[in-house]
Amino acid sequence: MIAAKAGTYQLQARTTTLQSNQQTVTVTDMQSATETTTEKNDSTATVTTPEDNSSTSVAESNNTSSSSTTTASSSVTSEKEFSASTSTTPVLNSKSIIQSRASSTISLKVDQSSGTSSLLTNNYYGGDYQVSGTVWDNTAETLSFYAMMTKRDGNGATPAKEQLLGTVKVASNVQQSWQFTIPDSYLPDVNTQSAGSHYRVRIEARQTTSNFGSANFQLAYVQGNLGLTAPSMVNFGDNLSVTETEKRTFLGKIAAGDQPLAVNDTRIFPASSTINGWQLTVSLAQQMTGASTGTVLTDSLHYLNNGTDYTLSSAASPVASLQTATPGKNTVISDTWNAQNGLAFEPTPGQPKSEQYSGSVTWNLQETPANK
Repeated sequence: MIAAKAGTYQLQARTTTLQSNQQTVTVTDMQSATETTTEKNDSTATVTTPEDNSSTSVAESNNTSSSSTTTASSSVTSEKEFSASTSTTPVLNSKSIIQSRASSTISLKVDQSSGTSSLLTNNYYGGDYQVSGTVWDNTAETLSFYAMMTKRDGNGATPAKEQLLGTVKVASNVQQSWQFTIPDSYLPDVNTQSAGSHYRVRIEARQTTSNFGSANFQLAYVQGNLGLTAPSMVNFGDNLSVTETEKRTFLGKIAAGDQPLAVNDTRIFPASSTINGWQLTVSLAQQMTGASTGTVLTDSLHYLNNGTDYTLSSAASPVASLQTATPGKNTVISDTWNAQNGLAFEPTPGQPKSEQYSGSVTWNLQETPANK
């Protein structure tokens, strides 16, 4: 007769507090009655060089003072200068060579932008701000990316003219992804004075100051945070039998004195902004692994959400969400853990050994659009 020593199963929970800067609230960009054009997020600039050596450059740019799009055109002519001597060799004006440089057609898309004449509003809580998107160019070259901010309303500080974000070496006729950080040092501070302010942010991918692709979005300055707390340890019980012949589900419990799994909402929204919601998900960071033998219990960690069983993996599994949040309210998710909700351990019968197992998960909190 062989006595099977029982094992102890534990889950080491790793918490990650994330703060999202995005909401998909569409705010129409109001323009003055005298404007006759609408703003385009995808700006195109072209230059053609006819046979007579003259070049015409046309570029779309944004007039930040009137929030309108203006079109500027310029023409330059390449003229030949001949010396007064009898030499028949022409001398080409060097200034004309520089001015006759052909421009590119550049198309820029920004993930934080709506891609229309309406401005997409993104919440900003302070710190660095990530921007990303795609760029297309009909010429292989290096483009310089700039951010420019203009205050639309509120009592926030006036930002500097522009901030160089970096460069991207683009291939000809290939859509390429890009990502940059707008540094906190460029963005006006979030404080009591600036809370509720709105800023237009313009991203430009430049060949030159008159030839670029651009897109715009809006930042709403929000005080407070959307934060997350999570327990340091979730236990699935001690002395579980290793002789199980049927698959069982062991529900996780948080030890007394440990912090709960909870969403803490301390945000204060601008009066003109829509209060958005949040979504909490969980993903697998490490499979349950034996402390002595290193045995891995693959696919043994699960999350139950209203009776739906999700096998944890690197992909996000839903935990909880609110379509429209209540600022100032804390939502304790682990208080609702029961037979239908919560972390679960479901080992395959015959796989566990007599030892302690531990794994880890990552909790992910994201701000989401409000329910319209």
